[in-house]
Amino acid sequence: MAASNVPDDIGELISECGICFEKTDTKELPCNHTFCHPCLQRIATIDRAFPCPKCRCTIDIPEGGIHGLKNSPRSPSATFTCDNVNCDSVSNIWCNDCEHKLCEECWKIHNKTMQRHHVIPIDEAPSYKKTSSGKLYYPIYCHIHKTEQLKFFCVEDQVLICRLCRNTVHNNTHTFHDVCNIVDEHREGIVETLDKMKIKSKKHLQYVSEYENKLKDGYNKLEEDIDSRTESVCTLAHQWQNERKTQAQEIFQRECKELKDTTNDLEQDLMEIQSTSDSVQELLSHASDEAIVLYNIQLQQRWEHLHGGMPQTLSGRRNVWLNKPAPTMAIVGDMLGEIALTELGQVPKLLNIVQVVSSFNIKSASDHIEPRPSGMTTTEIGDLVIVDRNNKLVKIYDVSHTSKPKLEFGNYGVNRLMLPWDVTRLVDSTLAVTDCDGKNVKVYRQTGALVKIFGQEMKQPCGITTNSKGNVVISDTVANSVFIYSPGGSTLLSVIEGSNEKPQLGYPTYVVSNKANDILLVPDFWGNCFEVFDSNGSYVCSRGNKGSGNEELKNPAGICSDRYSNIFLVDRNNHRVHLLDSDGTFKKIIATKEEHGINYPWSICIGHDGTLVIANRDGTIKLLKYLDE
Repeated sequence: MAASNVPDDIGELISECGICFEKTDTKELPCNHTFCHPCLQRIATIDRAFPCPKCRCTIDIPEGGIHGLKNSPRSPSATFTCDNVNCDSVSNIWCNDCEHKLCEECWKIHNKTMQRHHVIPIDEAPSYKKTSSGKLYYPIYCHIHKTEQLKFFCVEDQVLICRLCRNTVHNNTHTFHDVCNIVDEHREGIVETLDKMKIKSKKHLQYVSEYENKLKDGYNKLEEDIDSRTESVCTLAHQWQNERKTQAQEIFQRECKELKDTTNDLEQDLMEIQSTSDSVQELLSHASDEAIVLYNIQLQQRWEHLHGGMPQTLSGRRNVWLNKPAPTMAIVGDMLGEIALTELGQVPKLLNIVQVVSSFNIKSASDHIEPRPSGMTTTEIGDLVIVDRNNKLVKIYDVSHTSKPKLEFGNYGVNRLMLPWDVTRLVDSTLAVTDCDGKNVKVYRQTGALVKIFGQEMKQPCGITTNSKGNVVISDTVANSVFIYSPGGSTLLSVIEGSNEKPQLGYPTYVVSNKANDILLVPDFWGNCFEVFDSNGSYVCSRGNKGSGNEELKNPAGICSDRYSNIFLVDRNNHRVHLLDSDGTFKKIIATKEEHGINYPWSICIGHDGTLVIANRDGTIKLLKYLDE
C-alpha cells in the first residue's frame, strides 16, 4: 500500500473548535465537525436545531441541550465511566500506573491494594500519550464492555468492536480485521474523502457562482422587462390620451355648433316676439273680432310650444365623463403583472439511455386523409396541442387518455384554417396557430373559439414561439424573415430579414427562443443548417452541414427548448433528434430511429411532465424521458 500523507496528529487537529480553535471542552457534531461548548452555546439560539457553522447541515439539539451532544474524544472535559467491570459510575480519578479511570468507590478499593500507584484527578489526566513509535495514542473503549479497547473492525457492520464483541455481539460469520492492519487504508480514505469533498465543494461553489451570474442576468432582464412594459403602457397611455382628447374636442365642437344654432334660433324668435309686441296695440284697436280671436289662438299655440320645454337641440343633454374609475396600483399591477420567483433547484442530469415512456397516433374519426402533425405545444394543465396540417385541424389530447382527442377545431367557419402549420401558447393562455395559406396567425381560446387574427403582413408564416418577454416570434418561409410581435400580436416590433450575401433564413420552417438568453435558433430546411441570432436580432452564426455525421443535418425541422436551456432539433431525413447546448452548440444525438422509433420526425415540444414529445410524419407521437429527476 502506498504511503499515506495523512499527518499522525490529525486527531488533534480534528479536535480543535472550528470557530475559536481552542481544544478544551469540545463537542463533536453528527457531521463530524468539532466546536467548543461556549461557541455552540452562542450559535444554538433556537430550541430544537441549528445549522453547522461549517457545512450548514441541520443539527438536532438533544434533550439535554448542548451538554447532550457527543464529546470530542480528545476533549479534556469529556466524561467517561469507570473502567472497572459492572461499574457505570462517572470516573473522576485517573491512575497513571494502571492507566485506568476510576470512580470514587472503585478508587477506595483500588487504593487498598495499589497504595503506591500514582493517581490524579481525571481533569489533570493526559488526553493522549505517545507510543514508542512516536504516534499519538488515545485508547477508545467499548460502550458495552467498558474495560475493553476497540481493536477490531467489522467489515459487514462497518464499526469498531472489542474482542468480546467479536465473540458475542457480532457472530463468527462476519469478517474482522485488526485495526492496525487497516489503518493505512483508512488514512488514505480520509485523504480521498477530503479530496472528493473539496472537489464537490468547488463544484457547489461553481454552481453558486453560475447561479449568481444567472441571477444577475435575470435581474437585468427583469429590469428591462419592467422598463419595456412601463414604456409600452406609457406609449399606449399617451395614445389613449391623444385619442380621448381628440374625441372630447370633437364632442365639444359639435355641441358648441348646436348651441350656436339654437342661440340664433332663439334670438330670431325673440326678435319676432318683440316685433309682434310693438304692433299688437294697433292690431287690438283696428282688427276685426274674428281676426283678434284667430290671432290669439295662434299665439297660444306658439306659447304652448315655447312653454312645453327646452328647445329640441337642448333636450336630452348628457354629461361628458370617463366611464371607468381612475386607475389604481392594483389595476396597474393586474395589467402589467407582478414579480414571480420560482424555485430553480439543481439542474437534473441527462439520462444515459433515453426511454420511450409511451406513444400514440393522432388519427381520428373526423380525418379525411392521413394526419400530419406539423406543430405542437402544451397547455398549462398538461394537455398536448397538436396541429394536423393535412386535415386542417387543431387537436387537443389528454396525455393520460390518448385514444381520441378531447377537442378538435379550426376547419369550419368563415375564418377556418386553410393550411395550419405550428402552434404556441401565449402569455394569456390562448393558442396562436400559424396559417400558411391564410397568410396570418389565428388566436383561439382553449375551447376552440376564435379570438382574433393578426400578422396579415406576412407572406407564409410557419414556425411560431414566444421569448422570455412573451413576445411572439414567427418564421416566414416565403419572406425569408422572422417577425417579432408584442405579446398577443397587436404590434409588430421588429423583422429579422434574410440576406443574399449570407446563407441565412433560406427556408425557415421553425423557430425557437432560448428563454435563458433570448437567442433565436432558426432551422433552414433546405439549407441543412440552422441560424443563430442574439437577443437583439443580430446574426451570430450558422451551424450544421448536409450529411449524416454527428454534427450534420438532412432537412432540419422542429425545434424546442426546456427550462434548463437544453435545445432539441429534429433532423428529419436522418430520423433522429439532436441535443444542443444553450448557445446552439451540438452536444449529442439523443433519439434515433433504431432505439426510439423516430421515423421522419416533424415537430417537437416539451411535455408538461418534462418528457420530450416527438411527432413522426405518419401521426405517431413519441413521449421520451430524458432527465434523471
